[in-house]
Amino acid sequence: MKVKDIPRYSLKDWAPGAGSFAVSTLEAMGEAQGQRWAGPHRDDFYGILWITAGEARVTIDAVAYTASAHALIFVAPGQVVQMSGNLAGWWIAFEEQFYCVRDEAANRSRGINSHLFFNPDFATVLSPDEADEAVLGNIVSMMEEEYRGRGDHYLEAFFSLLQLFLIRVTRIMEREEREPEHAGGPFLQFRQLIEQHYKDKKNVSDYARMMNMTPVCLNALSKSLSGLTAGEQIRGHVTAEAKRLLFNTDLSAKEIAYRLGFEDAPYFSRFFKKYTGQTLLEFREQSRLNAV
Repeated sequence: MKVKDIPRYSLKDWAPGAGSFAVSTLEAMGEAQGQRWAGPHRDDFYGILWITAGEARVTIDAVAYTASAHALIFVAPGQVVQMSGNLAGWWIAFEEQFYCVRDEAANRSRGINSHLFFNPDFATVLSPDEADEAVLGNIVSMMEEEYRGRGDHYLEAFFSLLQLFLIRVTRIMEREEREPEHAGGPFLQFRQLIEQHYKDKKNVSDYARMMNMTPVCLNALSKSLSGLTAGEQIRGHVTAEAKRLLFNTDLSAKEIAYRLGFEDAPYFSRFFKKYTGQTLLEFREQSRLNAV
């Protein structure tokens, strides 16, 4: 089946009464949501899947996982997700505005500005141990209670519990020797600007200008917080988006080039080969073969 356009869903599409955040068991999400999971789609919010029972095939961008009990999966806005199988567990979702509007201190951005949601491997999958699961289970149960009950100050309560949840899973990630977290508002701003402008702005100087800093300073910021230069961040975002389109659609190289802001399709093909080591066709065939 040819897929020309990947649907993009808001949080309200998944949970009409959710507002800017939601928490639910996977079992309670219903048939309509299950059909959405089964097809490739993007969400415009942050999502966390905590699998407590069952097994399923989960594909995030071009990377396929066999998700089973005890897996924690973190998905950033814009990633292409597809899931098939029978699972039990939890789904936690929140919009960036819900998190950032309460981000009064710089270190509070660590959760969404870290390798939990942004890393070179497209998604983070963690495996908490029994002790971790007991703690996380209590936190999520309280999150659901606040979400369902909506008592006085429930927004602040939910945010505090979400913060605690992200802090605890960040510790798990650090134990598993993941990449160090990103910290600081400027780096998150840079990531957001790339998401907004990558189609028409592909030079470090463009982003440095928007952030009122020099390209040298922006490179230093990016390198210190992610291990990648600003140029590598920009190119990585472009190639990641290309991989998503190659894996999830049957768009031609010319069509993908156009969607990503390249006027010259042959140049785009050379760009992709240079920074991924594969041709467009090689990546499409290999990634789909690996996902079978």
